[in-house]
Amino acid sequence: MEIIVTGYIGLEGTGVLATLLYEKLTERFPAAMVRRARDFGRALNIHKEEEIIQSLNTSARGECLWQEVKEGGIFTALWEMAAASNVGIRVGIKDIPVRQETIEICEYAEVHPYRLLSGGCVLLVCEDAIACKEAFLEQGIPAAVVGRITEDNKCIIFRDGEESFLERHAGDELKSVKKRYRIKETGEGK
Repeated sequence: MEIIVTGYIGLEGTGVLATLLYEKLTERFPAAMVRRARDFGRALNIHKEEEIIQSLNTSARGECLWQEVKEGGIFTALWEMAAASNVGIRVGIKDIPVRQETIEICEYAEVHPYRLLSGGCVLLVCEDAIACKEAFLEQGIPAAVVGRITEDNKCIIFRDGEESFLERHAGDELKSVKKRYRIKETGEGK
């Protein structure tokens, strides 16, 4: 079985970061980019994805298991999925869809984009990954095959021929940003 990601990781968290750090970010990046990123977190829902998954599950293509990627980002969702199913995974980090704005803003804020709040992004495990991916693409939803299930119970992320183990991580990167910039829950900071 293969692993698919729909949408882009970190959009919800990028929107939060762009809102919380707007003034600082516009000192480094074009204001239009920061405004666009600030809007990433709005209207993120997975209703269309749920309809497609339901359609796939009632077809002869085999069942798709899925979850929305939320707090802790794609790495947490991958680890949780593997642990709950008692399987291993092998995922290519370069295959995981992420927008350039997310990468730039995360680099500035010193946070890991793959551990960032990712509402609106769905993680799926499907028997027929090609048909599954195509079903999403036909509806205008970005989808990518990012890895596969293994039987060895190891969670491995690979990049440029190098492998590393994915370990359980507590929390979301936004907490460290709020602490670093002394941002209160009201959104006010330094």
